[in-house]
Amino acid sequence: MKITLAQLCVERNISQNKEKILSVIDSAGSGDWIVFPECALTGYFPRDKKYLQDTAPEAVNVAIQEINQAIRHAQCTCIYGSATFENGAWYNTAIIEGASGESYHYHKIRLHPLEQRHFDAGNVLGPYLVASIPVGIQICREIIYSEPWAQLKGAGAQLLVHVNNAIQPHDQIWKHLYITRALENSAFVCSVNNAAPPQQLASYLVSPSGAVLVESELQKEQVLSCEIDLGEVILDLDKRTDY
Repeated sequence: MKITLAQLCVERNISQNKEKILSVIDSAGSGDWIVFPECALTGYFPRDKKYLQDTAPEAVNVAIQEINQAIRHAQCTCIYGSATFENGAWYNTAIIEGASGESYHYHKIRLHPLEQRHFDAGNVLGPYLVASIPVGIQICREIIYSEPWAQLKGAGAQLLVHVNNAIQPHDQIWKHLYITRALENSAFVCSVNNAAPPQQLASYLVSPSGAVLVESELQKEQVLSCEIDLGEVILDLDKRTDY
């Protein structure tokens, strides 16, 4: 299984972000998996009190439809972040689009206080079955809570995907958490961050044994790929013998 970490610099302009996403998808091979940052489409600026006030839901929906059409054409699987307007409210969403037509929206559950001014919280954890693979999704600060990661693994998730937009210097302390989440759950953890300055936390792909397979450079747009073997995932943690 080939997984690609698309660490992009997320802009304030939806059209610019969409074109960056489409460019990565255009170079994908059939069956590839691609992960983008949190709110990679709409941008993520919760400190701005007017964030989303001038964002037209229809413009977001049109961009999502265009991206999803490109995904189906490329026959790849993509997980990308966007603000979405659903049932009369904005959500911080990870959109999962599978090559076989699977389509899911994971709404961030544990919102930062700044986000609560703009988003409603989700209430469905997952995992989601994509190309016959159970996938768990978490967004940004949800990395610091171990319980939902364990719940996702307990429900069968083999790949734990984390879409991120943590670019402040103090966010670099999270680095050890990716290794921890992978090791304690014996699952692959893929986290993709926004490359915008002053990013001090890289994007990572970590194996079930805690080995860092991919680590991006900081403040640089990079598209990094790695082959993984889901056979390394240990479904029953009580049978683990490597520690």
